[in-house]
Amino acid sequence: MKRKPKTIILALIATAVLATLWLLCMKHLDFKTVQQLTQQMHATASAHIIGTFLILIILHALGMLFTLPTKAIFNLVSGALLGFVPGAIVTLLGTLVGTSGLFFLTRNMIHTKNSNKFPERLKKFKQRLQNRPTLTVASLRMILALPYGAITIFCAVAKIPYRAFVTGSFLGDTPVVLLYTAAGVKLMHLANQSEAVSLETIALLSMAGMGLFAGALWPSKKPSGAATSASAKSNSGAQ
Repeated sequence: MKRKPKTIILALIATAVLATLWLLCMKHLDFKTVQQLTQQMHATASAHIIGTFLILIILHALGMLFTLPTKAIFNLVSGALLGFVPGAIVTLLGTLVGTSGLFFLTRNMIHTKNSNKFPERLKKFKQRLQNRPTLTVASLRMILALPYGAITIFCAVAKIPYRAFVTGSFLGDTPVVLLYTAAGVKLMHLANQSEAVSLETIALLSMAGMGLFAGALWPSKKPSGAATSASAKSNSGAQ
């Protein structure tokens, strides 16, 4: 009982810090400001490719770790400063590193004692998510309306295996990252961020993601061999 006040205080501090970071990002990372900074940094970035590569990976990772709204804008900057292929690699690496950190942080904060307190309906839903975990994660990543950090936290809470989580994140992120990196290459010619990827493309990706998610939740039939072996075990136990 003594730990609860400390936990609440830490949660409040963390919430306040995250809210402050969000406000700072929303204020200082607007499209025009980033466009101007990218133009000013272009010569320096070209002269120090490796340093730019590492800095962008760190920025991507920190944005994902703290669930900040930076993925799209940093993706555009990566494409503008490094070009298509390096920009896409930087974005994917940084994103996967940061989201992995958030995944493990969330997983470690969850007490196993609370896992049995879920209602029966939620337990069944969680079991369906775990039937095809890689497809589940990949489909959620393609639905761009869903917050990236929230998906990571959800997967950690649902106890999606890490290998399936990182593989699904890579597969679902890749088409999105490639689209934004291609737009970043022509960043200086864009009037605003909404021109980077069209609404039609976002809608198509989201619909594809929702279709894949429905497929991931579709009940899987046990193979007849598994059912036979299960019945044989039950019969031998009864004897």
